[in-house]
Amino acid sequence: EDTTIESDVGRGFERILQTTKDSIARKHKDMLTHIEKLNTEKSRLIENNDAYKQYAVRYYDMAYHLLCEVAIQSEVNQRLHSILEGALSYLPGEVCCVIKGLGTPPKRSVCAR
Repeated sequence: EDTTIESDVGRGFERILQTTKDSIARKHKDMLTHIEKLNTEKSRLIENNDAYKQYAVRYYDMAYHLLCEVAIQSEVNQRLHSILEGALSYLPGEVCCVIKGLGTPPKRSVCAR
């Protein structure tokens, strides 16, 4: 069961990372660097099963706020929200339930915090 969750969450992470890179392009190199750092965090989480769910929540929280920041800067917030929602669709419901605030795209003002 843990292996299945790892696999599903891993695919979600990869989808977020790759699609975000493709969408944002070169203007946002600093943001892409941060996204790469998040990818490193993902690798650690997959290696450490004990902290898996907690780390998944933390990872998505960090990634989501990062994407919100990028979205505001690049004026493509709707597109990035769609990307994130698409990635979340790959996750098992159990994991989605513990990822706060990611079920629906928040308003722009929420992202700005």
